[in-house]
Amino acid sequence: MLVYAKAQNNNRVCDMRRDLEEQLTLLSYGQKLWGLFRFLIQISLNEIQEELRDQVKLIMDTLDKNIVNFFTQALQLDQRTLNLEAR
Repeated sequence: MLVYAKAQNNNRVCDMRRDLEEQLTLLSYGQKLWGLFRFLIQISLNEIQEELRDQVKLIMDTLDKNIVNFFTQALQLDQRTLNLEAR
């Protein structure tokens, strides 16, 4: 962390630690919320599973893929952004 802080224009280590902690906290909340929403969606789909037949798995897989893409973009966790921040 010291090396990273130094590379970021002599930022203080405590500031870097705080920023990192805030980012991880947001990611953790997002992950927990998605787990809750996913559970509620899964329960709802299970209630109409007879009408959907084999579509429940496809729906859940598509939702999972899209939520990962959303969080990657919203939290700027894509490889390009991470490379730019590392400079």
